[in-house]
Amino acid sequence: MEKVTKEWEELKSFLPEGWEEKAKESKAICRVRKVGSAEELLRVELLHFGEGLSLKETSAVAKEGGISDISSVALYHRARNSGEWLRWMCEGMLERLGTAVTKPTWLEGRRVRAIDGSHISEQGSTGSNWILHYSWEVFGLRNDYFEITPNSCGESALHFPIKKGDIILADRHYGKAKAFDYVVGGVSADDKMKENAKEKM
Repeated sequence: MEKVTKEWEELKSFLPEGWEEKAKESKAICRVRKVGSAEELLRVELLHFGEGLSLKETSAVAKEGGISDISSVALYHRARNSGEWLRWMCEGMLERLGTAVTKPTWLEGRRVRAIDGSHISEQGSTGSNWILHYSWEVFGLRNDYFEITPNSCGESALHFPIKKGDIILADRHYGKAKAFDYVVGGVSADDKMKENAKEKM
């Protein structure tokens, strides 16, 4: 327990100043019922997001470890309200470490987005069942779009809404002619979806 306490105190030393007050300001914590403090909430959410535990598993582990008596349902609602708080802390930590990158003036008016896909396997499955398509704004550290599709749909830029002026960063898996046509506006999203549907028939 002493080691856990020491490591937790060390982790907190990296957090930006005012992180506990920010939890209330950003509405991550509205009431202290079941979650007594910002520190308690952060520890529970790190179990959930960092360790990949389900809501029920997180609730059980937090209770067993004496961290919190929060239910899985209450944790779900807290996690939904914590996005801005967690984003703000990440941005603050990058600034403290001197690794934050400010958006250059020549990119004003443009969104710089990193897109990718993660394969998800259901419990007991021998392969991937779903794909999480995820788009991330590089400057600002914000998720601007996500979609979950069956694995049969594959990874493609066609799953993402693209606006004029967007700059897209992706690995070579996305570098296909159809994707380039779609991103530069040569082919509409509706046409692409219809074309994909025909190919699967």
